[in-house]
Amino acid sequence: MSWENFSEKADITKIIRSILDSYPAGSGILRELLQNSDDAKATTQTFILDLRTHPNKKVVDPDLRGSQGAALVAINDTYFSADDWVAISNLHSSSKTADESKIGKFGIGVRACYHVTDNPHFLSNDTLVIFDPHHRFSDGRSGGIKSTLGARERTKWADQLSAFSQSLAPTADGRYPGTVVRLPLRTKEQAPSSTIKPEAVEPEAILSLFRDFVERELSEVMLFLKHVRSITLKTIHPDGREEIFGTAEIKDMDAFALERRQFARTTGARQESFRCTIEVNVGGEVTAQTWRVLHRVSSTEETAKVVRDLVGYDASAKLAHDKLFSHVAVALPVDPIPEDVFNGRLFTLLPLPIHTGFPLHMHAILALTQDRQSLRNIEETGADKQSRERLLVSWNRAIFDKFLPDAWRVLLSILVANKELPDIWSAWPSTPSDKTKYWGDIVTHLLARVIEFNLAVFPTHGNKDKHVPLTDALIASTQSPELLKVLSHVGVTLVKPPVYIFRQLSSRNDMKTRVLHPSRLRAPLQSRISDIEAASEKDKDIVLRYLVTSPGTLDNALDLPLLPSLHGPRVALSRSAQFCLVDSVEGDVFGGSDCNGHLIPLHRLESNVEKVLTESTMSNMKRFNVSNVQKYLEWSAFGKFYPGQDEVGGDEASMQVQWLGKFWPFVGQWSPKNRKRLGVLITHFHLLPTMQETLRKLDKGVFRPIVGSEGSASVEIMAAWSALGVRFLHSDAPAAIIRDFHESAILSPTSISVLLQYVDPNSIALLEEAPASSIRDHIVSILRQSSSHPPLPHRAKEIFLQLPIFPIRIPVLQHTRGKKKVFSQTVFGPATGRLEFLRVDEGYPVPVLEDGAAFFDLTDNSSVHP
Repeated sequence: MSWENFSEKADITKIIRSILDSYPAGSGILRELLQNSDDAKATTQTFILDLRTHPNKKVVDPDLRGSQGAALVAINDTYFSADDWVAISNLHSSSKTADESKIGKFGIGVRACYHVTDNPHFLSNDTLVIFDPHHRFSDGRSGGIKSTLGARERTKWADQLSAFSQSLAPTADGRYPGTVVRLPLRTKEQAPSSTIKPEAVEPEAILSLFRDFVERELSEVMLFLKHVRSITLKTIHPDGREEIFGTAEIKDMDAFALERRQFARTTGARQESFRCTIEVNVGGEVTAQTWRVLHRVSSTEETAKVVRDLVGYDASAKLAHDKLFSHVAVALPVDPIPEDVFNGRLFTLLPLPIHTGFPLHMHAILALTQDRQSLRNIEETGADKQSRERLLVSWNRAIFDKFLPDAWRVLLSILVANKELPDIWSAWPSTPSDKTKYWGDIVTHLLARVIEFNLAVFPTHGNKDKHVPLTDALIASTQSPELLKVLSHVGVTLVKPPVYIFRQLSSRNDMKTRVLHPSRLRAPLQSRISDIEAASEKDKDIVLRYLVTSPGTLDNALDLPLLPSLHGPRVALSRSAQFCLVDSVEGDVFGGSDCNGHLIPLHRLESNVEKVLTESTMSNMKRFNVSNVQKYLEWSAFGKFYPGQDEVGGDEASMQVQWLGKFWPFVGQWSPKNRKRLGVLITHFHLLPTMQETLRKLDKGVFRPIVGSEGSASVEIMAAWSALGVRFLHSDAPAAIIRDFHESAILSPTSISVLLQYVDPNSIALLEEAPASSIRDHIVSILRQSSSHPPLPHRAKEIFLQLPIFPIRIPVLQHTRGKKKVFSQTVFGPATGRLEFLRVDEGYPVPVLEDGAAFFDLTDNSSVHP
């Protein structure tokens, strides 16, 4: 039997090239070098564009003579470990795979250096390594060299080492206190023969890379690093002159904060938070930004459970293999607050080219694509339920659905406790729901965690310095600003989230009862009665309107002192007290008594509130009606007058005259139907005011005022009749309205018969001459207005004849100078007894008649005839 060794062979340059295809050029090169420095626990990082040309005689290999020109140099202040040297020599391998304290994959990411060079140089402590992937070095060195630098080597390769000058100076014993990665830029002469990347790299490309790094990343790149605290970018010009391109430094961080920054995973849940101020100097312009940084990791058990719930099996071993653990960190700018819209970015310690729209940056151990430029495709999970693809997608889901919301809710609590933001809402995600992104439901998940822990992170409306849990507040939305201001002023705890958060809250079953609604406002208002009473009238109107108009019911306003009262402070609506709705006229007329319960003035209510009250079905809430008029009269002075008297006087009666001047116009505005109903109820009340300031019963009547020929009231005539007990309507009372209301209540003063019916016989004897004359003139005027008059009823006729208004001729005996003269004269008196009618001059004497007879003088045509 014969055999020979027959194995696969690999072209190193092609492998490197395939790696480069997954690691894009650009500032990512700087990130890879920086990440490796941080993993090595370096505290400083310097990037140099070295434009000098160094001697090329004493070099490690003649093939390197073309690599002594311009180079990109990266320096840190720590050493390569033995494992690190092994890692960079193994393609597609990393010494950090099992080390969860290091996120970089040293040995793979470092291959990004080949974007700019064919021969990367590494100098650390006393060791020099130079790779030769094209295998062009002399025999024994093909593929690269690693050398411990003793005095002999430093002399032999003096020119080679001179390229590291102004980077790290060796100590007295020849060791280099740190690590230098020198990447000679691929020249135009080298590019055609390179099978890694046949493209020359000009110094301008590195300058562009520096500019991009400074503009986009320098101020933020150290946020989630554990150790690096200072970064410098500079240029060394051909003449050796150094020019600082930009610097960034973490400032004012004490030992305790530095320790928390070096956040390390344990098996249990853990979190650390600190402030981090990064000062950046670019071209002499210094800016500083302070961040609130939070690191959090869930316990191993919780992490395993979360993933198991997603994938359906215990994936702990697979997670460990891929260095996936639930470390999430967030960094929010707090001083100064960004003026422009902040567009958060994803980090895996260092920034990724993935923006989230978050108001913060986020670090997590994410499952990325091979080029580290994107997250794993959310849709590509593979057919096998236990496939690695499905696990990695599920891991990313776990980060954004569980671990990030947990970190974020802790951050909110810290921000509130430290009062680091003027508006905590600015720290919430505002990303719209997007199922194509892992973080598309971040608002939903964050709200769920905040609510689950009942965190007091919600600013109250009107006082953003006070934060409460949602269980202590009502959630406002589109209500008017003036309403929310008033409710806050009277002590109702309100939270008014942004619209997109409100939509999420209102869709949750456990939050629907917390959404501000009139039906949910009554209880908190009942605990703030004194504040309501102290509020302005306008504010009370605003609250009342909201409570009763939105649902169109009064139930929400029960027991709250919000209803305007006609007199005095506002009253609380209840189901036991009586409430009577009055317009302005009704309130003016009947507001002097509370017999009808609380009088609610409609004119002081807004129209929509008035509508709700007037249409209310509450049995104790009624519109003012005829029964209320009756009740008022019964409870007022009118109900106290003796019902057996047709007319009442005195101070109490006199005081009601003015009120009746308002009452009757009010009655006049009512409909005929209401007036008819009212008439049945109030005819027995003394509602007719007279000129004598007395009151007569409505069903007993009163005379319309007598109007003279000039249209003015005949005061003397009415006074004369009044002396006989005849009553005339007070001038303030509207006769027409009263007559329309009760026709017999207003009597005509042109009817002698009716006038005489109301004469008090006992007052006739007391009638003086002047009033009698006025009565006679009035009667004569009535008689002349018509040629026919109905006969007087018997009683009226008797009263009429008793009036001292008739011309009676009486004999007169006059003694003048001893002579007697007999003649007659006419006087006015009653026409009682037997009458003899005569028409002679007064010069003629008349005899004295016996038996009470008298002569009735017909001489004057203006006289009254019986």
